[in-house]
Amino acid sequence: MGSESETELWGEQDSAGIDLARLRYNLTLTDEERLAQHQRAARFVLECMRATERAGIPQFIDRPNEREG
Repeated sequence: MGSESETELWGEQDSAGIDLARLRYNLTLTDEERLAQHQRAARFVLECMRATERAGIPQFIDRPNEREG
């Protein structure tokens, strides 16, 4: 193991830890590409939620469509 700097390990970040390289990359995408990226991420999250339900793992997310009233 070498003595890698934080930048080498995690990439360029601002003071809040935001990945600036990823942010810059996302700004190069078209609206359609951003939407497709978002839809893939949303499908992934939903599949993870379904998998936890099938496994019987309690979820700690308030789902608006399951609220009473």
